[in-house]
Amino acid sequence: MGVLDTRSYFPDCRFNELGDEDYFNKDKTFGHFADGGSAYVITDRNTPRPWLQFLCNDKIVSCVSNTGVGYLKHISGEIITKYWEKKGNYLTRLPNGKRRFYILKDGVKTEFFENAENFSMTVRPGLVEYKGEISGIKTEILMFVPDKIPCECQRVTLVADADCEIEIFASTEWGFYMQGIEKAPLKTEISVENGVAKTSERGITAVFSALGADKIDVNRYTEILPNESEGHLAEISAVKTVKLEKGKKYEWYIVSGACDEDGEAENVLKCLDKAVFDAEFENIKNKWDSAVKRNFCRLPNKNLEYFINYWLKNNMFLTYRYDRAERFIGVRDSLQDSWGYCLVNPDKAREKMLITLGHMLPDGRFPRRFSRFGLENDMADFCDQPTWAPEAVNTYIRETGDFDILNRELPFLDSDETATLEEHIFRSLDYLYYSRGKNGLILMRDGDWLDGLSGLNKFGADATSAWVTVAAFNAQNIMARLYERVGMTEKAELMRKRSAEYKEIFNKIAWDGNWFVYAFFEDGEPVGGSQNLEGKIYLNPQTWAIFSGIVDDPDRIKRIKKSIYRYLQTPFGPLLNYPPYVLYGDRCGRIYRQFPGTFANSAVYNHGAAFKVFADVKLGDYEEALDTLMRALPNHPDNSDMCRTSEPYAVGNVYYGPNHRRFGMNLFSWYTATPSWLMHGAFEQILGVYADYDGLKLTPHVSDDWNEYSVRKVYRNTVYNIEFKRTDGEKGIWLDDEKIEGDTVMSNKKECNVVVKF
Repeated sequence: MGVLDTRSYFPDCRFNELGDEDYFNKDKTFGHFADGGSAYVITDRNTPRPWLQFLCNDKIVSCVSNTGVGYLKHISGEIITKYWEKKGNYLTRLPNGKRRFYILKDGVKTEFFENAENFSMTVRPGLVEYKGEISGIKTEILMFVPDKIPCECQRVTLVADADCEIEIFASTEWGFYMQGIEKAPLKTEISVENGVAKTSERGITAVFSALGADKIDVNRYTEILPNESEGHLAEISAVKTVKLEKGKKYEWYIVSGACDEDGEAENVLKCLDKAVFDAEFENIKNKWDSAVKRNFCRLPNKNLEYFINYWLKNNMFLTYRYDRAERFIGVRDSLQDSWGYCLVNPDKAREKMLITLGHMLPDGRFPRRFSRFGLENDMADFCDQPTWAPEAVNTYIRETGDFDILNRELPFLDSDETATLEEHIFRSLDYLYYSRGKNGLILMRDGDWLDGLSGLNKFGADATSAWVTVAAFNAQNIMARLYERVGMTEKAELMRKRSAEYKEIFNKIAWDGNWFVYAFFEDGEPVGGSQNLEGKIYLNPQTWAIFSGIVDDPDRIKRIKKSIYRYLQTPFGPLLNYPPYVLYGDRCGRIYRQFPGTFANSAVYNHGAAFKVFADVKLGDYEEALDTLMRALPNHPDNSDMCRTSEPYAVGNVYYGPNHRRFGMNLFSWYTATPSWLMHGAFEQILGVYADYDGLKLTPHVSDDWNEYSVRKVYRNTVYNIEFKRTDGEKGIWLDDEKIEGDTVMSNKKECNVVVKF
């Protein structure tokens, strides 16, 4: 596509209103990747907004940043430590309270995050490292969350340029509240005993301590009302007097935890011991090393290499291990995260899939979200929920060879009945098949993947989703192939028969002349049709129709491609729809209330953009596939730090569209299933390393200027070292120097070498 001028690309952009010359300054950066892409070093603390990193395990998440803004949060949804201002926003950026570290020297008290000279923050998967200098004292702060212990661990290292005596302070704020939810007044007691501060509320015990602290100060604010305006109990500070010798290293250890089981608080405090701290730190590094090496590559495109190897996995780690395991678990979120996590840790992905599928109703319906903390499930009937399980389970089986999972007995929600995992998936697809409108497409019910289209069934229950019909077609074809592989031929034939029916109906009903319609109201009015003045064309029906194979007419495919480029393509990726809803979308629901160019209302919704990668590869447009993927990544040259404003190492949820004055800005990062789709799109679709039932399928789909690249893939119990080389000579695949037939390799060795000449 080439580089496009974002200021002139769309004439209706209101860039002149910004009053911010740096917004389009592509040369202004705040850091750089380092250590082969495994680290990002923030060298300028004055980023457009706080740049975050999330450290988590199965119990807690620690949000940290280059400004100190962040929080410590328990899986139950309780915010234990308060470091922000507007907690109603799920990724807040305005610091109020924050982590603080002070050095008092010669009567001058200096705060590290605000005033340290030569400041830097190095972000790595699983940890962060701060460096700076205060009054001649080099200061380093290492932070991580152990794999099993529910706490945030810090090690402060000080080295002075001269002998001196100083006081050091580390502080945090405690605030028990649930994000964005008003709670009743709390009267929580805070105890300080033997250098440990503790307080408990609603079954959660907060713990804070620092090794050898002279004292722990508690600055209690008020009788607490933990609602939108207040939510803090007190500021807790550890204070210690230290004599530093010139050039000699001094270390101080700090822990902050959130515990819900007996013995956990004691384990948190054990991390103050250097030996325990070091052991937990090594464990985290080793786990990340294993996760990184499972699917690893060396590419001509270094930005893509860095994200495949490190940062997509870092993103998925948060969504899989913590966010989708919180108070409410979204079914579609959990299943897509599990699908992505199959390329990181298939065993952990299996756990999440089993939990999610065990919350299906006996009739095949899923709740929109379910709770594991005794809260009421969200039983809204979103029709896309059944379509995500086949790909997740199928990918797990392809990666591991564990076909037995299909026979695993699972419960149903609100029922004593149990059935196999396979039966769960079959019932869910069966439910969709018999939940169709008068036009033959699947009923929209309460909604589908596009949450913003929340109003269609309010104007008649016979509203239908053309896109979900395609998704069901795709899911059934996945299951048909799996059924064939395990000998369940009758169900395989049934899936194919139903898919053929979907294909005929979709192509007949949803085709609009140049693209496919997204959905229909009961009265037949389309959503995403040429007759619509706003929301005329939607991306997802086009991309899914192509990569699923439900459309195979060359003329239609040509028209779809032309329409995407005419209406949807931007320098930051394809828009989810166009034009935005301004005047005429009131019947569509929430999407109409979203400001034009934001979220689902004609913005670049990266999840949808990632779907396009699969469509591009299906059509053989490999250059376009790479371009689509790269524009979704935050470090694309067309989207600078000042324009994007978010972290260059974290995938965002959405880039604002051309009808918004901040075209290209990413408001929300981290919390999205996009990394799962980008990881599969990059590793399997573009690099062409695809784990199949009976071997590793190798089909490179790379740019013409890529002459060679390498991949390390752990498949079953074998490490495959794969070299891809472009050649004008003999083409084929060599396994340990022996040429094989076909495109699929399989080895029973511990490690093998593969050469693919293409």
